[in-house]
Amino acid sequence: MAGTIRSGFSGSPEWDLGCVAERTEDWLGVKVIKRDVDKASLARDFADTAYHCEHHHFDLNCVARFALSTLPREHGVKVVLTGDGADEHFAGSSYFTSDFLREPDLSQPDSPTSNSELRKSMYSAVDAEIKALFRNIGAIQHEHLPDSEALTDDNSSVMPASLVLWHPTTQLFAPWVRELKDYDGQDCRDTVMASLAPEARAKMRSLWHPMHSTHYIWNKGSLANARTPFLDYHLTEYVNKLPPSVKLAYSPVPNEEQGEQGPLWKNAGSALHLLKEKWILREAVRAYITTELCKRRKNPFLAPTRWPRGGAKHRLFQGLLTREAVEALGFLDYAVVEEALERAYNPKGDTRAFRKWYMLERG
Repeated sequence: MAGTIRSGFSGSPEWDLGCVAERTEDWLGVKVIKRDVDKASLARDFADTAYHCEHHHFDLNCVARFALSTLPREHGVKVVLTGDGADEHFAGSSYFTSDFLREPDLSQPDSPTSNSELRKSMYSAVDAEIKALFRNIGAIQHEHLPDSEALTDDNSSVMPASLVLWHPTTQLFAPWVRELKDYDGQDCRDTVMASLAPEARAKMRSLWHPMHSTHYIWNKGSLANARTPFLDYHLTEYVNKLPPSVKLAYSPVPNEEQGEQGPLWKNAGSALHLLKEKWILREAVRAYITTELCKRRKNPFLAPTRWPRGGAKHRLFQGLLTREAVEALGFLDYAVVEEALERAYNPKGDTRAFRKWYMLERG
């Protein structure tokens, strides 16, 4: 059976990409198996998701993925092909744009971004715009930390900081932890760099383009060991030899021709809209996908972060994050956890607070 298997967030149209998926499925003429995820199911499946997940997480999207994983067996599907790896190979995430502009792509001397003045002005604008995007979705910023010596290995790439955007701040930990000599002044970005092989760090310093260094750091830290088409060995070997400018291309398009781009891009700055991620992949598959998908930018699979006070999830976490449970762990500050839970479920909804206590509970 050829078809698609997907999940979505019912009742949260801003974050539910189901409409795009449905139009694509109709165009392809394939059978669809889907599961809608609502408030009750997110609360019901949370504990099982936490049990099976291998690391702490910052978003309820992993609960939707858990629900999705139950569908193939229920419907007798034995093989599922996923698109995992496309963003990592073809610069599909916004994380990569700053490092793409950090240095010229010498393999493409005729590219508009080879113009030093244009590239530098775009770099400054894109860097600021990406930080604003992350703030809007509640990411933890590390702008107050000075660059360490370890970060010079990758020419001060944004990726080490991007990988720890969802890492809890020191305020979450108990006073005795914060006062530890070995913990004081610890920079979690240094830990990311220390995990990389010395040979790779040497190539980052002297050989690789900054965007390819970023690809290496990202893939080292986030890709699962799975057999997916985009991670086929031969494709990986080929893609690793492609220049940065065909993965992330300078492609200014008038606003009226861009189409609907999804919630993440509503408030994005103008510089980010000048770059088209996964350009060569879009060109290669243009005849096999809808025009909408060709034009649409990458939108990460994020879950809503604002939920009603007194609802199923709020009651669930009130029962889980008790003083007794938190203090039994020994290394967390209950006052900070309690405050974050209160702020996350206030009428306005504090996205950063939601992610803070959620990372705690998922960990």
